[in-house]
Amino acid sequence: MIFMNGIGLHFIFSKILTRKKNSRGFTLVELLVVVSIVSVMSVITVLSSSKFDGTVLLTNLAYEVALSIREAQAASINVREFQPGTASATFSAGYGIHFFSTLGSGAANNRSYVLFADLPIPPSSSGDHEYTGNENGGTEFVAKYDTKRSNVIDRFCGVLTTGGEDCSGVVGGLTYLNIVFLRPDPDAVFRSNKGFLYRAAKIYVRSPQNVSKAIRVESTGQISVCPSLSC
Repeated sequence: MIFMNGIGLHFIFSKILTRKKNSRGFTLVELLVVVSIVSVMSVITVLSSSKFDGTVLLTNLAYEVALSIREAQAASINVREFQPGTASATFSAGYGIHFFSTLGSGAANNRSYVLFADLPIPPSSSGDHEYTGNENGGTEFVAKYDTKRSNVIDRFCGVLTTGGEDCSGVVGGLTYLNIVFLRPDPDAVFRSNKGFLYRAAKIYVRSPQNVSKAIRVESTGQISVCPSLSC
């Protein structure tokens, strides 16, 4: 379109300015044309900038989630001390991330997730891969992470050995998903309300513009961020 490129704009403005030299001023039509062009260009600029900013913020969220999972992995490998309330401190806990549903029908809790310590269950030296607590505290609670701006955790999924996925957000789907690391190994264990069924886990995040990214965690402990359709 002639209004959407530099040559077209130069042509229009040169015609208007040439007319101004030969007359006493601009006509109403000419002023309306200029105002319309400037308005359209301003809207396009604002929308493009908003979409770019939204994509950057979503990418930041995806990497923040990935780094939180990496933090749990590092805490387990490094045998991080955990103080469970008033009980004695322990160096035997594994660490994990707890994604959970509070919205009904298995829908993901869109705003937060929890870092927790997987305390050993005597006489075993390892935990049960479950989280004892809620989003604001509990015996195994370490920290709560919240998403920023209007970006959300869209859903969380366990990748089956057959290649399919169990996800939140559907009736009969996952209501929670734990990604747990057992000291001193970097390998990940996945636990949900459906048990131990998975060879990987995926966490999907979404922007207000419906742009999505996914964080994938393999049972080997590898963590990656990728476009949701190719993860």
